[in-house]
Amino acid sequence: MYGIAGMKKIIVIGLLTAAFVVLYYLGGVFYAGSEFLLLPVMLLVLLAAVAGPITLLLSSYKFFKGQRLGNLLIWTNGLAIGAYVGYFATKPILKWDTDQRDTSGQIISKRLEDYKVANGHYPADLADLDEASLNEVLPAAYQVNRFSYFLNDKDYHLDIPIPITDRWHWDKSEKIWKYQ
Repeated sequence: MYGIAGMKKIIVIGLLTAAFVVLYYLGGVFYAGSEFLLLPVMLLVLLAAVAGPITLLLSSYKFFKGQRLGNLLIWTNGLAIGAYVGYFATKPILKWDTDQRDTSGQIISKRLEDYKVANGHYPADLADLDEASLNEVLPAAYQVNRFSYFLNDKDYHLDIPIPITDRWHWDKSEKIWKYQ
């Protein structure tokens, strides 16, 4: 394709790819495990992003020489540009998610410590903390049912499970989540 038609196609593919990358990250925030369903497509986008600098240089060279851009080159450029835009657009999303996760950890850990002060021991389950009132103050993405809680030697462990084998673990001394 020559000039404008090829550029339109690159822009459309780029916008669709950027939207996909953003939705990929948002899906993982609200629906844990959904990112694994989209992982094969995301790997293709990542591959295009890695190949992007070379294909973009080749395309600009061909464009200025007046040569026809092949369909594969157009698709790769669109995917690469979309991946770059999408990754930059996810920065505020990931910061927001980190803030929400930290806020929820601080709220739950404070409630657990208050419960221990009042009763002399940590609760056996998070449901003992009045789940309804706790859900009102927790961020929407991190309600009580998203956490994994268990007692061990009169101490508690608070986690946010990530499907397959990963998790975020609440570090009580530093008051932050650590990826494990």
